[in-house]
Amino acid sequence: MAAKEYTLVPGTLQYEFGNGDEALEFIGAHEAVLMVVLHPVAPNWHRFASVYDQLARTLDATGTGIKCARLDISDGDAVVELCHKMRIPRVPTLFLFNGPGTFRRYNGPLRERDVLAFLRRQKLPSVTVVESADALQALKDENDVLVAAFLDAGESTLRRQFETVADELKDEFVFTVSTDKAVAEAEGLASPSVVVFKKVADERTVLVSKAWKDEGALRSFIATAIEPVVPELHWETYNDFVEDRETSVGYLFLPTPEATKAASLALLPLARTHKSTITFTVINGPAFPRLVDDMHLPEAVFPAFVLHDLSQNLKYPLLPNPWPPLSTPSLEDISTHVDRYLIGALEPALKSAPIPEPSDSPLVEVVGHTYREIVLNNNRDVVVEYSRDDCAGCDALAPQWRKLAELAAGEQDRLTVATMNFDHNDALDKDIRGFPSIKMYPAGRKDKPVAYNAEQGHGLQKWAKFIQEAGTHGVQISV
Repeated sequence: MAAKEYTLVPGTLQYEFGNGDEALEFIGAHEAVLMVVLHPVAPNWHRFASVYDQLARTLDATGTGIKCARLDISDGDAVVELCHKMRIPRVPTLFLFNGPGTFRRYNGPLRERDVLAFLRRQKLPSVTVVESADALQALKDENDVLVAAFLDAGESTLRRQFETVADELKDEFVFTVSTDKAVAEAEGLASPSVVVFKKVADERTVLVSKAWKDEGALRSFIATAIEPVVPELHWETYNDFVEDRETSVGYLFLPTPEATKAASLALLPLARTHKSTITFTVINGPAFPRLVDDMHLPEAVFPAFVLHDLSQNLKYPLLPNPWPPLSTPSLEDISTHVDRYLIGALEPALKSAPIPEPSDSPLVEVVGHTYREIVLNNNRDVVVEYSRDDCAGCDALAPQWRKLAELAAGEQDRLTVATMNFDHNDALDKDIRGFPSIKMYPAGRKDKPVAYNAEQGHGLQKWAKFIQEAGTHGVQISV
């Protein structure tokens, strides 16, 4: 029987499928498949499309045998169900399949060189053994981050722990081990120890034997050491970066991706001084138009610097902006801005639509200037639907959300049903993920909001149940 022929996207080397079953069939028929899960109207897909096209051509030209494919989540319920099983956090997302049940999700920047580095790591053993200082130097030169263990030849327990952690993290970093004392001595180290080498700024962080107690200690060390002092942010890694971060963030927006490396090095001294309170980052500004707007830099003139208090989602842009042509905010300017921020001498910039006129409508419109008064009212459960201007799903949901407010009108002493346009207003909540987004801010527990799980679908009955269960007052709405 002739092998089934699959459809190529016209003008590309990427396969596409009519449904989820056909995609799984394709994966089963090939040894390795690099698949991008996308939605055709998502702006991030339009940014990545040309990169993925070139990536497919590079993989084909170099004879890797890896097939490139697309899975469009707008192609029906079967595809959506498959995507749920794959735990897709956002679109576009890349997966490397080695058979239908074996896949690895790529979590790094969606740039060709980074994806190719990820694919190369899949061919390496979890731990590469080095037997000379030259071999170690070659690995340091080839990789932005290298995790190296220097062990005694007979040390089996620590080596087993290192190999276990390496197997867990090999998708992201290269791990190496040496039992040659001369290699350790060339690095000024004694065995046993673990080092994270970072090419940027030629940094290294060492875990000595006294602190290496178990696999947990090793994981914790690596997680801390691998993070650059001044990381470069990308739109596909931004959410993971800010999630659960306990420090404030200083964003330095640059005009081009080429400018980020030099800026990162320039910020190192300041970043090290304030590392316990502020994480400094560099960003290619033109690739982040929405973040630029959210940080109150509507003119989008780069370079520009903003401090972001994540705990309250407050922004403190360094003005004036724009800066004179070909100039930058100096390190002295940034340092002074940081010092004033830390002593509470700065006022945040607040984005807010005009405060609405008084109304009898049961659906309360929240704006930036009324957020604290309405949403953080500690006596009431407040459930908010967050929307954006260009969100078709938000438009479709709006009439039903208004109906919910009407049904709850008799409970206004205990419950507020509200809506907020995220494009025109700042919310004092950094954890708004996707739109439309619904969150409950319970009375007496405003610091512990509850997000509605959109995967269960929307509708009056489901929202009423969520309000009753997530709120402090247990308000029951008859629908």
